[in-house]
Amino acid sequence: MEGEKEQKKLEEEYKKALASLPENLQQLIMQGFKPSYHKRLKRWILRKQIGGKDNIVYVPKEFSNAMQVIKAYNMKKKAEKLTEASDYFLEGKIREIQKDERKPIIKKEIEDAAWTHNLYHDLGKYAFTQLVKYVEWSPNDTKDSEQAFNKLRTYFDTLLKYRDQAKTIQELQEQILRYDMFTTYLESQIKEVVEYVDELKATIEKQQLFIQLLLSKLDPATAKRMLAAFAATIEASTFEQKESSKKAEIS
Repeated sequence: MEGEKEQKKLEEEYKKALASLPENLQQLIMQGFKPSYHKRLKRWILRKQIGGKDNIVYVPKEFSNAMQVIKAYNMKKKAEKLTEASDYFLEGKIREIQKDERKPIIKKEIEDAAWTHNLYHDLGKYAFTQLVKYVEWSPNDTKDSEQAFNKLRTYFDTLLKYRDQAKTIQELQEQILRYDMFTTYLESQIKEVVEYVDELKATIEKQQLFIQLLLSKLDPATAKRMLAAFAATIEASTFEQKESSKKAEIS
């Protein structure tokens, strides 16, 4: 009873998390994309193997909590399937397939072979109907089956090339993401420098006011003498810096 309540709660949380996502992300999950946390990028992605290659879609950070719930639900379902298969095997409902050529083909292998054949047939039919929609057919194409097939094959090969470029596109997306992160960091550093300069400017203005106030309290001769001594100190400091730079260049 407790397990059923927990299962129901998990399913409700899953439905709520799925409903909170944009429609395009919902569609991807329904198509078999699984949420995964990218440790290096520190963000969630949707991943699916297509044609032996990873297809990755980046998920906005505001949907991180929803991704966690969906991943937990998927892991729970996967664990249940493994447990169910294990129970069936232990109960003798499924017997282990022995890899022995001397034994006759068992029913399960026949079913698997038929399933594979049907898959190829349906997939080929689907691919054909989809390709035909996007190809312009001339009268000659429709008369010559071999020519029509070659035209479809060329179009399909072009699509496969686009698929092969998916990895390059993914790498570019990651580079753009790194560039965006660097730009954000650079903007924060520039902002800090500007704030520091503003503080320094305010400090200098206060010091100028203090000096003006001090000079106003002195007689003109004393004030002139103090300013001359201050100017001489600055000039001497500048001369020392120039000499030090020259020595550094010579060495």
